[in-house]
Parts: sequence; C-alpha cells; structure tokens
Amino acid sequence: MKMLAAGIISFASISARADDGTVRAGAASGEVTALVGCTLWPGDGPKVDGATVVFSASGIVAAGAGASVPAGARTLDVKGRVCTPGLVDAASHLGAVEVDYEASTVDVQPAEGKPYAPIHADFLPADGLNLASALVAIARAGGLTAVALQPEGGIVAGRGTLFELFGTTPAEAVVVPVTAVYAVLGEGAKGGYGGARGHVTSRLREALDDARDYARRKADYEKGQVPRWRERRASLEALALVLAGKLPLVVQASRASDLLEALALAKEYGLRLVLEGAEEGWLVADALARAKVPVIVHGMANAPESFASLAERYENAGLLSKAGVKVALTALGGAADAHTAGTLRQQAGVAVANGMEWSAALRAITRTPAELFGADKLGLVAPGMTADVVVWSGDPLELSTRPEHVFVRGVEQSLRTRQTALFEKYRTLPPRP
Repeated sequence: MKMLAAGIISFASISARADDGTVRAGAASGEVTALVGCTLWPGDGPKVDGATVVFSASGIVAAGAGASVPAGARTLDVKGRVCTPGLVDAASHLGAVEVDYEASTVDVQPAEGKPYAPIHADFLPADGLNLASALVAIARAGGLTAVALQPEGGIVAGRGTLFELFGTTPAEAVVVPVTAVYAVLGEGAKGGYGGARGHVTSRLREALDDARDYARRKADYEKGQVPRWRERRASLEALALVLAGKLPLVVQASRASDLLEALALAKEYGLRLVLEGAEEGWLVADALARAKVPVIVHGMANAPESFASLAERYENAGLLSKAGVKVALTALGGAADAHTAGTLRQQAGVAVANGMEWSAALRAITRTPAELFGADKLGLVAPGMTADVVVWSGDPLELSTRPEHVFVRGVEQSLRTRQTALFEKYRTLPPRP
C-alpha cells in the first residue's frame, strides 16, 4: 500500500493541480475579447457565417457578421471554427455527486436507504454544492457551462438550482437559487417508495391538497388554531409556491399513461408542468403539444430498463420536437450520472441522427434549458446576454470535435483537467526493467 500511495499516483494531488483556473485572469477585470470569423450558431435562430462575437465579463457586447472589434480588445482569429453558447444540461447531479456508490459523496438524496420519507419538497441539493469536484472541470472542458441540479428520491424529491461552472463557491456560481420542485410518478416512485401507481398519485395529490390548505390558513396555523398537516411545514411552503404558479413542478415519468396522469394533475391544480424522462413521450406527443408542456429527454434512451418504458426509441426527441413540444436534452440517466455530463452534445447528435432538426437539437442543450428554469441571460449568443461562449474545432454535435476555447462569464477557462493530467503522466512510459 505504501508503494501504491507513494510510487504510482496520487489522485488527490492530480485533482488539486489539474484545473489551474482561468487562462486569462485579466478578463475578470474588464478585458474585452473578440472572436473573429467564426460560424456562429447563436442558440436560437439561423447560423451566421463570418461572425464576430465581442464580450467581456459584463456580458456580450456584439454578435454578428458586421460586428466591429473595439480598440484594445484581445482578438482571436477563429476562422473555420464554430461558436455556440455554452452548453446547459437541463437535468444533472454534477457538483452534488462524486462517486455514485460512495454515500459520503452523494448529496442529491435527503436520506440514505429505504424506505425514506416520500415527501421532502424543501430539500435543496445545492446546499451541498461542491465546485471543487474534479467532475466540474472535466464537464466544463467539454463545453458545458451551466447545469440544472436536481434532487432524487421519494415521491416529491425536493427543489432544484441552476448554476454555472464558474468560481469556487456556490455564491459565485448560482444563477437561479430555486428553479423548480421535483416529483416522480409511476415506476420511479414505486421503486423508491413502494405502492401501486394509484397510491403514488393519491399521495402526491394529498400533499398538494395539504399545501393548498396550508396556504389558505397560514394565519390560523401560526396561532395554533388548526391541526398540523401530514407534511412538514417547510415542504408545505415549497409546494405552496408550486400551487401559486411561482415554481414549476418537474415530474419524472416514463410510461405514456403516467405522462397523461401528470397532465391531468397539472390541469386539476393549475400547475406549471415540466416532464422529465418521458421515454414513451412520442406516443402522446400531440397531447403534450396541446397542453404546451415542455419535456426533458435523454437523447440516447433506446433500451428499456423496465416495463414502464417498453416503447422508448432513439426517435423520441425528434418526434416530440416535430409535434411542437418544447424539448430540452439531458445527459442524466443510468449509472454514474455525474460522470456522464460530458455526453450532453452526444445526446443531441444522436437525436439529430434520428430525426431531430440540427438547430432544434442545439437549442435543446443551450437556450431551452435556460428558459425552462428562469436563467434568461444564458444559452444565447446575443448582445446583453451572459458571455458563456464555446469555440469548437468543428460541428459541436460530432464526437470528433473538441472545444478549443471555453468562456464562462467572459473569462476563458482552463481546459486542463485530471484526465489530461493523467494522459500526460502516462503518455510516455519508462522502459521496462
């Protein structure tokens, strides 16, 4: 063990030194950067050939074919390259999970083991956000600049947060402190809580009813004139915001019938609904489009993991999009979720290969996730927006393409990570004795 620790490698030391911060520290103090000559895909709308993008830490100043370069700006010739907004993952555990099967590094569940309390709407994983995670630097070096962090577990899992992959503290990184409340219907809730589908739905409805009653009789509650409800006060407060339309309810569900049940609940309670998973969404695409309910899907879901998603297929995202459903894509799904954040653009590429329009797929990993969760300044390369910009060597939805420059809030980020440090360490091996 001593030889292993001293002679082979220290992962801790590599993690600490691999991401050496920003490349251009001067950008934080007002340096202006101009990217000249790229093919710009702004995140919403057609591409612009020969574009110039001008920005600083304060935001994007200009973006277009006719944009001028201010005197004194740092100028990068990016002819033949593609510029896009930084990628935004609509559902992630990044920053709150390091090793999925090591409980001390998992902060997306309020309690370990089963059964756990089925309703904990007040739980906020971002309270344990770890921006020093090696996975954050790896994801950022792949072009990801923001994620919607979400909880999991039970019937109502908790609240989400949208943050940028920037800085060293949550106060620096968080853009939208509370984005939504997350719930589960169908197979997912059955696995984490138990009971038939009807019981899960009934339990969720009971929690919503209690929250509505709590909001109406809050003054009486303060005076101790009403009995306590089944749920904790903090959970009722969070659900009351959902009922008031101040926060969306993100419902994770797979089976077509579960998706329709979620639509019915949203109509009954007047909820701002977002569906996540929706592996069988294409079967009820018209109903989702009529209800104007956005959907977060995994672009590479094609092999059913349970009886709840027997009809899942690669074409799901494309069919939903063409039906008029607002689609966001996520890399969240399966084992090692936090480690798959870098596959987001691959999800989009697979969706394009199976019928989704290229521009719609790019929007699904940039502007749409930002819109869903109230980050109005993200996901778009346009004047006045936050300067989260990536320069790619080619088509960003092709696996052979690599980010050449990644800017977050106008500051260029290091592309050096634990992975590149390991690659360099073992690229040239010493001769065998």
